[in-house]
Amino acid sequence: MMFTPVSAALVVAVVIQRRRGRALLTELGLTGFSTRRAWRFAGIGIAGAAVLVVGSWGLGLLFGWVELDPERSVAKGLIIRVTGEQPPVPMAALAALQLLNLPIGMAVTAVAAAGEEIGWRGWLLPRLLPLGTPWALIVSGSIWGAWHAPAILLGLNYEQRDLLGVVMMTVACTGAGVLIGWLRLVSGSLLPCVLAHAALNVFATYRSALFPPFDQRLVGPLSITGWMIMILLIAVGAIRVVHAPSRRRDGGEA
Repeated sequence: MMFTPVSAALVVAVVIQRRRGRALLTELGLTGFSTRRAWRFAGIGIAGAAVLVVGSWGLGLLFGWVELDPERSVAKGLIIRVTGEQPPVPMAALAALQLLNLPIGMAVTAVAAAGEEIGWRGWLLPRLLPLGTPWALIVSGSIWGAWHAPAILLGLNYEQRDLLGVVMMTVACTGAGVLIGWLRLVSGSLLPCVLAHAALNVFATYRSALFPPFDQRLVGPLSITGWMIMILLIAVGAIRVVHAPSRRRDGGEA
């Protein structure tokens, strides 16, 4: 499913718009991957994903909506059900060892994330810019969220198989789309978007090794606590944009 956005974008760009070669790459946003600016904002995107995920868990702990207990975690229960035995090492150690797989997980997940990002931030977002940047970010993010409806109705993320789950995902993707879309616009590259998206997906999987089952509508990067962190990150980005002109006038970096 994650490759359907790029497939649709390719159909439009190649079949309808007759783009080829360099023009096709530009049309899909597949340029500027090797610039220093692209890699700089890729780092910002990965760090932002970590802040979103960890921050959402932190608020869940603060509100008492989740409990940090690797020994009663979802992953430990799965290991016992599959093997019929206790894990060979403490779950806290297994959770720490998962960090060693982070580069591999990021690389594998980035391939699938690119399937979405080429469609949403590479092709769609620039075409919505005539609406104004804020509206382009909001509309592209909301379309991205609504596109998840079939998967949400099958139980993805919230196990809320109804309209409420679709609405929650649309809200979450609108916020995340503003943040990831901002990376696209300020960097001029899709690389930060792909890596931020991949990081978000990979970091979120660590919950299974850290927490017992909890209400995923309340806690998580795409849930209520995540929305709070997104609002904070968007506010920080908005402040940066507001103060950018003054920094340029003063000779500083925007």
